[in-house]
Amino acid sequence: MKHRPFLTVALLWCAATGIARGQAPVPPSAAAVPAPVELLPIRTELLDRVHRGEAPSFALGVTRGATVIWEEALGWADRGAAVPATPATRYPVASVSKSITATAALALAAGGRLQLDQPVAGILDDVELQDAVAGVLVSHLLAHKSGIPHLWHYEYADRPETLRGRRALMGDHLMLVSSPGERYLYTNLGYGVLAEVIERVGDAPFQRVMERTLFEPLGMVATTSDAWVGDSGAVRGYGEDRQAIAGRFRLRPDGGAGFLSTVHDLLRYAQFHLGVREAVSLSRDAAITVALTELPTDRRFDYSRGWGVVRLDGSTVLISDGEAAGGAAAVLLVPERQLGIVVLCNATGVPALEVAAFVLSALDSALAGQLGAAVESIQAELTAPGWSLAGRFDGILLDGSDSVAVSVDFTVPDAPVLSLGGSAYLLQQLGWDRGALEATAIGSLPVGAGKGRVHRLVLMLWKDGEELRGVAQEELFRDGRPLAGIPHRLALRPSQ
Repeated sequence: MKHRPFLTVALLWCAATGIARGQAPVPPSAAAVPAPVELLPIRTELLDRVHRGEAPSFALGVTRGATVIWEEALGWADRGAAVPATPATRYPVASVSKSITATAALALAAGGRLQLDQPVAGILDDVELQDAVAGVLVSHLLAHKSGIPHLWHYEYADRPETLRGRRALMGDHLMLVSSPGERYLYTNLGYGVLAEVIERVGDAPFQRVMERTLFEPLGMVATTSDAWVGDSGAVRGYGEDRQAIAGRFRLRPDGGAGFLSTVHDLLRYAQFHLGVREAVSLSRDAAITVALTELPTDRRFDYSRGWGVVRLDGSTVLISDGEAAGGAAAVLLVPERQLGIVVLCNATGVPALEVAAFVLSALDSALAGQLGAAVESIQAELTAPGWSLAGRFDGILLDGSDSVAVSVDFTVPDAPVLSLGGSAYLLQQLGWDRGALEATAIGSLPVGAGKGRVHRLVLMLWKDGEELRGVAQEELFRDGRPLAGIPHRLALRPSQ
């Protein structure tokens, strides 16, 4: 359940994929605005994917300026119950929630209710939370530079013990693993803190502040953080095996990953950010296209206010996307062309952003080609570590108030090993992201009730002098369903 950043060479896999031909697909479809002729091959391909069982459904939208040229749902909201998807069906939007939350924060700032250089501790009302975010500014939260580590947690309606909520998750796991402003560190929990800030300055529950600040002005009547995947009017979520995930569930913390929305609502959202949908009570200063003027123009890639920013020759591509259990979502904007693309899907592991790139390739193949080349080049830049690893490092993993001895051994370059609590883990999927080492440690628990159970840790380590510091995210599952990704601090020194 590790978040996958949008900058991946696989992003434009679809742009080079041939259109499948074959018998007419049979899944249902519901169109508010039928696809124009140039997008009919895309529609056929996606219907074929649904027919082949690769995804239960897709909901798609394209806007050119203020005109929606495609708004349609293909396939099943609930395949087992034969419930078709429609443009009004709610989907989990995963990390698209971050740009939505950021937009509301900017709207509050434009109205004088919030300052971006304001210390977060002065807004929160809990002393322990205030201590945990010392030095963090609102602008740090928006830019993933707070030093707060990543966290994900699923709530299940049939498992009351999983109903933790934002405040409980903050109380249990809020901490800093790097100094505020020091480094980019992708974090759901940081955006959960931003949701708490919005709630405090808005003097109402988070969902209600979002409604009056953003959703009501834009007519996003179906967008909410209070619904569940599997509710009436929402999709059923499907896993990587394309089987329905049991029960009703939702992803927390809400400000980072918890919204459900519709393709219809997200088209309105895209139009606002493109500058072609006005709302009397919503300042244009909340739009990402306005925030772009504050970014350095010599950077080919940046992150701002919940959006990835890719600069091409003569164009800027803005991306808000996310993947989670049972769903994926993407909003792709090209302001210079007044073009917005929205893609939603209700299955794990079907990257909505790839489908958005597929749509872009049909609308503007030259631009899609530029984006593909830029992504590959930028990926190489971001992954250049500037340092190498050798030998063994020993230290501690902090688990709440307890510490556990840990070591990482890079003596065998092709088979690095992490040792923790008497168990050895082979480090896999090693890679670099913005000067940090990322890896997945997979092993079996050696003792206790979990003996023999597969245990996963996702590591992110960076250099601090001769030491390695970072975070280990422990991935927990229950009843075959994802439960939580819990962060722990790591500190390691070269072995003597």
